[in-house]
Amino acid sequence: MSAELPQQFSYTCPNAPDSEFGIGDRAVVVNAPAGGLTFWNYPGCYDVIATLDTGTEVHILGGPHCEASIATRLWYVRVLDGQWEGSQGWVSEARPTARWLAKAES
Repeated sequence: MSAELPQQFSYTCPNAPDSEFGIGDRAVVVNAPAGGLTFWNYPGCYDVIATLDTGTEVHILGGPHCEASIATRLWYVRVLDGQWEGSQGWVSEARPTARWLAKAES
């Protein structure tokens, strides 16, 4: 399953925490919200594919996309393990009060 990848990205994102990522990085879900980190088809319309559990590893393929209304950056990723392995979609990096993705150990 693959989500839509836009032609343009939002590199600045008012009120969002500084990003720790770039395209090509690997990340792991940490501190997932109750029920898991939401994994979307499209940024901005919240068409949910699934939720990702803490410990799920992803490869960042594109982004970021700023969701200014919720002060977060979304990254386009491919899931590398778990139930959704191989799926592609959008996940949030962090909000001002919580970080959901961290750099994966090499």
